[in-house]
Amino acid sequence: MNSIVRLVIIFGSLVFGSVIFWGCNESNLNINEILKTKREWVIKSYEVGGKKHIITPSSYEKYSMRFDGDRINGFLGCNNFFGNFEIISNTLVINGAGITKRLCPPEVMQKEQDLIQGFLNQKNTFILNKDATITFSNPIFSLILE
Repeated sequence: MNSIVRLVIIFGSLVFGSVIFWGCNESNLNINEILKTKREWVIKSYEVGGKKHIITPSSYEKYSMRFDGDRINGFLGCNNFFGNFEIISNTLVINGAGITKRLCPPEVMQKEQDLIQGFLNQKNTFILNKDATITFSNPIFSLILE
């Protein structure tokens, strides 16, 4: 009887440990807590239409995002944006987004338009990467924050 109880305990521990390990993969971590670990997340790159764009900001261009409570805001190279966000399952949903209306050089405005259309106007799933970056993506776009 003692050995049966021991086997049940060992088997139960293995199953429970496996469930805990499986449940703690990168994408299941609490994204709200992770987003708050940095005051500002920098946009590292994005991909649209199968083409990857690396963000290499000049001194006046710092592509970035901030998450505070249920608010999101940031800078897309020329204009500031703002809105509300919520996490539903593993999806970031931005509501009530707005953006300022400054005019900048055409190449900056194109990047900004890509980011607005690809990120702000979409529901984006996320992946927490091992290198401490976050990838947001949808069927037409992906974005990496660091």
